[in-house]
Amino acid sequence: DSFNRPTWRLAAAYKANADTLLYASYNRGFRSGGRNSGALTAPIEFSRVDAERNDAFEVGVKTDLLGRRLRINTAAFYYDYGDLQVFTLEPGNPVPFQRLQNADARIFGVETEVTARPADGLVLEGGVAYLNTKYTRLVDVLRGDLTGNRLDKAPEWQINGRIAYD
Repeated sequence: DSFNRPTWRLAAAYKANADTLLYASYNRGFRSGGRNSGALTAPIEFSRVDAERNDAFEVGVKTDLLGRRLRINTAAFYYDYGDLQVFTLEPGNPVPFQRLQNADARIFGVETEVTARPADGLVLEGGVAYLNTKYTRLVDVLRGDLTGNRLDKAPEWQINGRIAYD
C-alpha cells in the first residue's frame, strides 16, 4: 500500500498591544493508512485502514500581564476527522478480536492555562480543558452503531496544576 496527501498550515497572528497576541490557524493533518501491525491470532485482526485526515481550526489569545508576572493563554479548537483509525471488536472464540478500522469524528474544545509568578522563585501554574467529542460514523460489529458516542480515551474535563519554588 502507498499513501500520500499534502498537509498544510495557515496561520495569522495580531499583536493587539505589547502584552496581548491574538491568533487563528487552520491545519490539514494526515496519518498514513496501513494494516494492524498488532495482529496476533486471526486474519481478521490484520485489517487494512485508509489514510486518516484531520482538519484542525484554532483561535486563541495569549497575554502577559502585571509586568509578565501573570500569563493567561486561552484557545478554542475544532477538529474534523475523516477516516480516523480506531480499534473495534469482532466476534471471536473464546474472546473477541481487535480490528483496526476507519471512522469519522469531530472534536470541539476550549482550554485555558494560567501561570503566575507572585514572588521571586515562586511559580503557580494551572489549566483547565473541556472536550466535546463525537463519532460521526462508527459501526462496531459487537457493540453496534456507535455514531453519536463520545470518543474513547477523551475525557470531557481535564484539570492540572503545579507549584514550584526555586
